[in-house]
Order: sequence, then structure tokens, then C-alpha cells
Amino acid sequence: MISIPLLEEQGYFDVPIQVAAMRLGLGVTTLKRICRDNNISRWPYRKRKSLGTLIDRTKQVLDDGTGQDNLPKLAALQVLEKQRQIMQVWLSC
Repeated sequence: MISIPLLEEQGYFDVPIQVAAMRLGLGVTTLKRICRDNNISRWPYRKRKSLGTLIDRTKQVLDDGTGQDNLPKLAALQVLEKQRQIMQVWLSC
């Protein structure tokens, strides 16, 4: 049986749904149905990738020191990392 914690632990949410379905030997529709039965309305790959990209870019700006005031950027980075953590905890429940 496929479970959401298994999908999270095995890294399936880090790839597009087509790739995950192929690796699992399932159809995309079947994988979508499993997710919807577990209250996941959308495959989380794009949201996770977007958050990761935003976090990386914010860290790069902070490391470069190219901003006048890094405090707002640091606060934004903390918010983004908190969102990513919440998403991971929510998916692993």
C-alpha cells in the first residue's frame, strides 16, 4: 500500500508526478487519487521547488551583502524556511 509518509521519505514529492508514477509502477491518475484520498489536492513538487529556489536566492543575496538593509531579507528567509518546514511536517503526518 502506498502511503503519504512513504512518498515523502522516498523523495517522490521532489520529482514531477509523471516521474513518481513511473518509478512506482502506477498510473498518474492512480497516484492523484491516492493523494486526494489523503487530502493532498495538488502534487507538491512545484511548490516545494519554488520554495527551495526562493530560499536559495535569498541566501545568495544575503551572502553577497548587496543589500542596504539585510534585516528584511533575513526575516523573509526565516518565513520561507518556516513554510518549507510546515509543508514537510504536514506531508509526513
